[in-house]
Amino acid sequence: MSEWRTLCRAPFSVHRWVYIGSPAHIIVDEAERLKVDAIVIGSRGLSDFRGLVVGSVSHRVSHTAPCTVISVHAAPDADDEAS
Repeated sequence: MSEWRTLCRAPFSVHRWVYIGSPAHIIVDEAERLKVDAIVIGSRGLSDFRGLVVGSVSHRVSHTAPCTVISVHAAPDADDEAS
């Protein structure tokens, strides 16, 4: 929760909403409605093909959004690097 408080003091707007439906469609619809400059979205790093088959939200958003989409990949866990 402290991360949320830090973001609220940042020099940009941060909002939270809860919707029911297709995440990719909702994100793109809201981006259009709010006329945002960019969308920042997390990504698990699936390949384009696997993203299409599995249904990656970040893949769909990045290909249909009316604005810049920035995909953020999580840093690998220390356990993953040791393997």
